[in-house]
Amino acid sequence: MDLNTLEIIDDRIKRIQEDIQKVRSNDNLLLEKQLDEQLTELSLLFKKQQHDLQNKEREVKRLDMELTRTMDMLKIKNNELREWSVTDKITGLFSCDQLMITIEDEIARCGRYGYPLALMIVSIDDFDDFLDKHGFLGGDKMLAFAGSMIKNSVRKFDRAFRFKNAEFIIVLPETDLTLAYMAAERLRKDFRNSRLKGMNNGGNSEENASGTVSIGITAVFPYTTDNISIAALFVQMERALHQAKSNGGDSSIRYE
Repeated sequence: MDLNTLEIIDDRIKRIQEDIQKVRSNDNLLLEKQLDEQLTELSLLFKKQQHDLQNKEREVKRLDMELTRTMDMLKIKNNELREWSVTDKITGLFSCDQLMITIEDEIARCGRYGYPLALMIVSIDDFDDFLDKHGFLGGDKMLAFAGSMIKNSVRKFDRAFRFKNAEFIIVLPETDLTLAYMAAERLRKDFRNSRLKGMNNGGNSEENASGTVSIGITAVFPYTTDNISIAALFVQMERALHQAKSNGGDSSIRYE
């Protein structure tokens, strides 16, 4: 029963009450009794309909809350699915599918707001030799280990991607070359001082493995965004990385 029905019943009760008052003034006891019975019946009906309406309102509120919870869960699942679709399954970092779009957006942001932007390429040293010794499963463990180290080293608004094989690219918004070099050195030292446990050594026993990384770094400044391309940034990173590898690895080099 809707509110209009309740208003009709309420209006009918008021009119009967008025009629009872008129009857009482004329001393018509029989009619007064009949009207009083009608009033009682309508009052009971009114209370029942009011109670039913309240129950329906509570049910609507419950269903609305349930719908809100379902929509929230659906949003969480959609976000998880979206993140899963752009995540490298071995390292847990972003896949390279989103890399170019991210760099383009950050270069535009750099020019728009006047912030610097740094990029670094991280490469596991002697990864092929590591594969020869520990096999492809061991290689996947090392890649997952590297992904975990990188994720723990970057800030919330940085973006880390698996680029190719044993190479990773980190996009660092609002970061100049000096700050990026400091971040690279922290990552390099943490990687060198960490151990990957339970690696097969090619025989029947296991050992703790270690590794090092080489890092090439470049940066974009607001006044250079009109004259820089993503391809040029990759060339700069790779040249710096090549120099780090030529120095024997386990080093961070800035492109200057």
